[in-house]
Amino acid sequence: MGKAHGFACETQGTLFFDVARIIAEKRPRAFLLENVKNLTSHDKGRTFAVIKRTLSEELGYHIHTRVIDGAHFVPQHRERILIVGFRESVAFDFDALPIPPKGQHTLKEILHRTDGTEPHLPWDEDRFFDHTHNKVQDKYTLTDNLWRYLQNYAEKHRTKGNGFGFGLVTPGNVARTLSTRYYKDGSEILVYQGENKNPRRLTPRECARLMGFPDTFRIPVSDTRAYQLFADAAVVPMIESAAKLMAPLITNEGAVVSAQLAAPPKNIMSSNRWTSEQLKLAFNLYCQLPFGKLHSRNAEIIELATLIGRTPSAVAMKLVNFASLDPAITSTGRSGLGNASSLDREVWDEFHADWERLAVECALLNQQLLEGRAEPVSAPESDETFDLNDYSGETRQVLTEQRIKQNFFRRAVLASYRGRCCMSGLSDARLLIASHIVPWSKDKANRLNPSNGLCLSAIHDRAFDKGLISRPCKIHLTPPAARPSESPAAG
Repeated sequence: MGKAHGFACETQGTLFFDVARIIAEKRPRAFLLENVKNLTSHDKGRTFAVIKRTLSEELGYHIHTRVIDGAHFVPQHRERILIVGFRESVAFDFDALPIPPKGQHTLKEILHRTDGTEPHLPWDEDRFFDHTHNKVQDKYTLTDNLWRYLQNYAEKHRTKGNGFGFGLVTPGNVARTLSTRYYKDGSEILVYQGENKNPRRLTPRECARLMGFPDTFRIPVSDTRAYQLFADAAVVPMIESAAKLMAPLITNEGAVVSAQLAAPPKNIMSSNRWTSEQLKLAFNLYCQLPFGKLHSRNAEIIELATLIGRTPSAVAMKLVNFASLDPAITSTGRSGLGNASSLDREVWDEFHADWERLAVECALLNQQLLEGRAEPVSAPESDETFDLNDYSGETRQVLTEQRIKQNFFRRAVLASYRGRCCMSGLSDARLLIASHIVPWSKDKANRLNPSNGLCLSAIHDRAFDKGLISRPCKIHLTPPAARPSESPAAG
């Protein structure tokens, strides 16, 4: 008959065909797939193109992909591609995945301890480790013949200029990728045991630890089968981290956080005096506008004024009040209006104490006002383990908030530099990047603080990230805030 249709034609006979068939049958709300990095380049990219087309076009899922090295989570270089799919369109973003820096994990944490502190696991007994003599069982040490063969093999390829050979490691190292052929000779990861003793293979228990499995995980199969299975496994903490990032988007937690944060107070538009909520929204906008655009004709100021029941002139003047508190403005000889209230100062201090929480709160409050909601949104009780006050970008953070934070930081930094690269003067926003001076992962408190940002062109951002150019204090960058600019006008 005619040619088969859809993924049944393109993927028939592959493991992915079965994956696609299960997804098509069960229609899960989300899925997480893991495979080798080279999947993206196999058959000149055609294989990966078929997979993406099958998942997105034929099965109707919204997919996200990212290659991640397992060395961020365990002491093993293991680059794998993660494919996340959602049945509905959600605000998932791999950039929000908290990835620990490399170098934190070494083989010391997974090797059997010979100092008497090796835990005694009843399900292992002495299968892998001799607790009586505090040593790894002798069967894992290479025989003289095998060790001689591996050395000769490596030397033969060295003389030919090839890199093939064994990998000798110590407790301070990070291992190569554990492969399914490890059971044969263990050559890719051999543990050094001193000059007068042949190296040894990892034991199956050490392989389990190398993949991130806890010691409570039992190994009921033979050593050969255990080596094969662990080599085919995914790095457990990496998968766990990705799953936690996905979880709020397939539960009610995301709605709970957004609803509780964004419920607008009943009196936000009912007072002639500026309320705390109005001031927060005003300061949020102040951070994202250049000083020269703080005037009543600015479309964003007019929009905010309409939302909170103020005149554009009143909002513009309030923003210039905030300018009087801003060292980036006052240090250049400009003073704003100079009559900031005590509540203005409180909001200023509150933002600087917790940039992330206030940025998210203001964005969601603004959204609620746009939707015309006058009452707080009711929501079901949240999981007790979900910390609603955690706005530091950890794994339970809702992805929608990450988008809000990234947008706030970008707009604030670009506004600070009047939309120009601080090195080249490039002013095309499409080519500009808000770059962190102190890396995102090293300073949670100032992740969204505009003073921790540089406006750089894409090429200068890349150079700065790679350490090819110095920090601002060494290359004497001049922020646009210090250059002459038009004065804001309240009317």
